[in-house]
Amino acid sequence: MSDMTDLQRQIMRTARDYPQASQKEIADRCDCSSSYVSNVLNQYDSVNAFNSDLNTMPGVDTLQTSTNMGSPVWLENTEPIVEDEELDEAVAEGLQIIGESLKKGYKGLKVLIRKIRS
Repeated sequence: MSDMTDLQRQIMRTARDYPQASQKEIADRCDCSSSYVSNVLNQYDSVNAFNSDLNTMPGVDTLQTSTNMGSPVWLENTEPIVEDEELDEAVAEGLQIIGESLKKGYKGLKVLIRKIRS
């Protein structure tokens, strides 16, 4: 992702900082089309990958550098829905639930295969 353009970075930062914003709102803020925002978000859909890319940029300290580009009118007095730590915890919990569901599904599939064979 180190080959991202400035506009792609701006789109990703806006999407990360304001997850409740629609693609049209992000496009208006970044002065581009909604379809371009959609393409960028689909291409770089991993927030963690984006954050790790920021950490590898020369001269960028994500712990001290604000990525806030100013609140657009449509987001005045709003805060991101969740903090990074809360998001990480929710993702981990979701992955655990998915993993448990897959295990149960796999066991059920094995039972079904045995029944079909017998």
